[in-house]
Amino acid sequence: MPEASESSIEIRLAVPADGPALGAAIKRIDGETEYLGEPGEALPWTGRESDYLRELEEKGAGIYIVALDGEEIVGFLGAFAGWLARNRGVIYIAHIGLRTAYRGRRLGGRLFDAVEAWARERSAHRLELQVAEGNRRALALYHRQGFAIEGTMVDSFRGSGRSYDCHLMGKLLVDFPAPVSSGVPSQTQLPVAAAPAAAFALRPLRAEDWRELRVWETVLLRDTPFLLKTRSCRRSVSKRTSPMPWSTSGVISWRRRSSRTGASASSATPMSRSSRSRAWRIWASSSSACCRPIGDAASDAPSPPGSTPGRASAG
Repeated sequence: MPEASESSIEIRLAVPADGPALGAAIKRIDGETEYLGEPGEALPWTGRESDYLRELEEKGAGIYIVALDGEEIVGFLGAFAGWLARNRGVIYIAHIGLRTAYRGRRLGGRLFDAVEAWARERSAHRLELQVAEGNRRALALYHRQGFAIEGTMVDSFRGSGRSYDCHLMGKLLVDFPAPVSSGVPSQTQLPVAAAPAAAFALRPLRAEDWRELRVWETVLLRDTPFLLKTRSCRRSVSKRTSPMPWSTSGVISWRRRSSRTGASASSATPMSRSSRSRAWRIWASSSSACCRPIGDAASDAPSPPGSTPGRASAG
């Protein structure tokens, strides 16, 4: 057991210079618990930890908080803000780890106190996380920090030869405002356009679909007030280094690159498999606002209004 007292452990925001030490700590803690990455498993940013911390800081997208015993990182907490204006006030605590020898010394509570202070400084209204149902030590910590179980996900992840159910837990940082009527009829009152199943096609999104996808998204955002993404997000997301995976800007930028290089739209791959799958699900939605009958996609597409501008393992 380390000799250092609780008060001698420093809790602070990680900076780019902490990258190598953070990577070493994650690797070591993964080998001490069954609830994080498999031993030796790499994160997407493994090997470029300093660059990743710098990107988080520059974009305001999230933070890592570290617990240090001298120069050694013995614990960490990674938290990330939502991408869009409507969920930017939600902070998702996605990556938590603490060396076994340092447990039971309130370091977990101090890490959570630090992330809550950071969230409040940026006017966040909610913290949330996922935790394996059998992780009793973590559950006890989260309850002490004011989190409540809001649901359970069956077979949420698998590892060590077994399946794990996970609880979704949340903590509101501000009082929930009274609901405001949007003036929009409920879903049961909305007219449903009847169409035979044969009139619609389900297929992966292709690069040449970019114009139709943009028109569809414009109409959808104009007519649907319940989505996380709003019309204003189309302006803000284009300024980000990493846009939403299925955004039309990603399709358009790929189309421009393929035009310069002479790549074929039918043979090249504009997005990763997971991004294509997500875009395909959106494109194939059965809503009358986002489906196009076969052969009529170009002819009956409405013009955009003139005023419309052109989420690691849980601990």
